[in-house]
Amino acid sequence: MTRKLLNRMNGHNDVCVNRLMNYWKMALALLMLALFGIISLVQRSQAQSTAQIGTASPLPVFVTNTPALPEGFAAGSSWRFTTWTIPTVITWVATVNNTSGPWAHLTVRSEDGTTSSRWYYVPAMPGSWEKQ
Repeated sequence: MTRKLLNRMNGHNDVCVNRLMNYWKMALALLMLALFGIISLVQRSQAQSTAQIGTASPLPVFVTNTPALPEGFAAGSSWRFTTWTIPTVITWVATVNNTSGPWAHLTVRSEDGTTSSRWYYVPAMPGSWEKQ
């Protein structure tokens, strides 16, 4: 009699153990899903650094093609630049100091006689160039 009772209890225990294992598996799966969601949320919400915009921090230039400089745009040559901007037209003369790809280091002489030297990305300048 005891043996039959033990066999019945063992069978019942197997069912309970299987159910309990299924609950643990489901709980573990839900825990993993929640953990994955929290990690991805934290990664998305991390702040990026703010861009510093001003005269001391130039904006980045993204170049997809390498456009050419005007023909004859070489060190030692002088050029008159006229803008196409509105409402005013600005004209100045520049002497080319150096070139590097589409960039040129120019010494600019304004109409009022002041000069300044710096690098310019020539293809992005809205205007026309005339060799002097």
